[in-house]
Amino acid sequence: MAVSSIKSSIESSLEQTNSIELGTECKEQAQGDWSELKAPKVDLKPLPEGLRYAFLGENSTYPVIVNSDLEPEQLSALLVELRKYRKAIGYTLDDIKGISPDLCIHRIHLEDESKSSIEPQRRLNPNLKEVVKKEILKLLDAGIIYPISDSTWISPVHCVPKKGGITVIKNDKEELIPTRTIVGHRMCIDYRKLNSASRKDHFPLPFIDQMLERLANHPFYCFLDGYSGFFQIPIHPNDQEKTTFTCPYDLIEEMVEVFMDDFSVYGASFSSCLSNLCRVLQRCEETNLVLNWEKCHFMGTYLGLEKFGPMADGFVAVERFGRPIRYGREISADRGLIFPGSCVPRERFLSRNSESGRARAIPSRLDRGRPE
Repeated sequence: MAVSSIKSSIESSLEQTNSIELGTECKEQAQGDWSELKAPKVDLKPLPEGLRYAFLGENSTYPVIVNSDLEPEQLSALLVELRKYRKAIGYTLDDIKGISPDLCIHRIHLEDESKSSIEPQRRLNPNLKEVVKKEILKLLDAGIIYPISDSTWISPVHCVPKKGGITVIKNDKEELIPTRTIVGHRMCIDYRKLNSASRKDHFPLPFIDQMLERLANHPFYCFLDGYSGFFQIPIHPNDQEKTTFTCPYDLIEEMVEVFMDDFSVYGASFSSCLSNLCRVLQRCEETNLVLNWEKCHFMGTYLGLEKFGPMADGFVAVERFGRPIRYGREISADRGLIFPGSCVPRERFLSRNSESGRARAIPSRLDRGRPE
């Protein structure tokens, strides 16, 4: 998509949304929960055909993604309802409050004969180290992780490529192969050793084909995505140590389908889908579950089975895979990080001083230099 067409599509979204006059109640909400002064700075990325941006705040603030074919009355009704649920739509990690442990808490049960695992940190090039450092500082600032001095469970971090759009390239045999372009990298934690030692639960994921059958042929649906969904569930204090990792420097199926941290809300008509959406957003606010605005698409139309065909980008030529590279081992850092969930208070961020034997408070932000 050309830059000029992207710019024109975004400007068109701004004009159409601003043309809808806010009522008195909506203006009061915009000045309160949707205050322009508190509006986050977000990057409006180009959207595929059929979607466009609408804005919940004044002067093109608090964007949401909606169906571009909605009638003006439908778009106005949708925005009026969405403005009632500010706490359920998140734009930054600061919007995450964490689900109450009384409602849900994560436990990690190990097999009876399992042994702890301490793995060394894998080697990362300088560019990937910056990716990890940026993610670690962001999680520390949000209070999702905290530093500790030692643990019997240590997992390494590594980076995986983030794939963008699909392009076609030629292989050695002059064959056209559809390939996704790499637009960046994402930090991941290798919990394979912990997963293999963990007791398997009895809550299997739903079957995708069955979900699609229940979603199919509904005139309207809404796709909702949890903002860093697993970070919103607190981990039991007895199990937090198992999540230590090192870094390279010191509702019901009649209205919603749920797959991990993704929700698909649907209805037989616009009004029923909007009503079901309000019920889900209300539940999100009650449980402090925050959604990622950029991955939530509101009021898509007609999800038919014929839309789901074989995905060409799912096939990759095996002969294009290179030889795996073996890296030498690297001495792991003497500090790790733990995932406590979002509900651990800051006064519990303690580290044991090995010299004095006393506990000392850890600051809310990690120094950017090497820890002492």
